[in-house]
Amino acid sequence: MKWVVAALFMILADVSMVRAAEGDKVYLLEEGEDATSTHYYFLYCTGDSVQRVRWIWNGEAQNDPTVTEYVIKGGTVRVSHLKGERDQLADLLAGKEPSLKTVSSYVLGPEKGYDKEGQILAPAGKAEQALTAQQRVDLSNLLEILARERPAEAVVR
Repeated sequence: MKWVVAALFMILADVSMVRAAEGDKVYLLEEGEDATSTHYYFLYCTGDSVQRVRWIWNGEAQNDPTVTEYVIKGGTVRVSHLKGERDQLADLLAGKEPSLKTVSSYVLGPEKGYDKEGQILAPAGKAEQALTAQQRVDLSNLLEILARERPAEAVVR
């Protein structure tokens, strides 16, 4: 099992660096869920690596937008779940940074006592450091977003 965990983090590191062209770019990818619901993925790239991913779900016709943000830095990933208000959706989709309510936030990586092999399996004797089911979902979602194609026409700046 440890080799699977190590492989996941090698993939995360590798995938975050593929298909991002030279220079700073922001990619916007969209995925429709149904007639009133869309997922928007902003990928903020510096050089050949992804530094930040912002996943916005528009909340359908009547719900407030939700945002999951991943900040990738120095072997760590900060995952933040945020909630906006309906009138902030236009600013979010324009790539602006309106003030959002933090629902939860945590860091995966060495600064919290994890190592690459013990990231999903808790480090020996530290069962309290095992990833929760939600953290596993967040990591899986990040890998899926990073693996998406980033065509040139998806560059918004």
